[in-house]
Amino acid sequence: MDWRLVFADFEIAVILEGIHTRHLQGHTAGDGFGDIGEMVGPLLERALERASRSSVPGLSG
Repeated sequence: MDWRLVFADFEIAVILEGIHTRHLQGHTAGDGFGDIGEMVGPLLERALERASRSSVPGLSG
């Protein structure tokens, strides 16, 4: 389960970074995309924290 949670945080961070990049380039429609980039760092930090606490071989190292 640790591996899946770490990967899920990373996966969501990558998706949000893509949306953020498209927003900065003016390729998004509608409102609400301005703050998405701020979510990427905390998700990656949480992924690293979860990985460091994991007992799964290779995930914490």
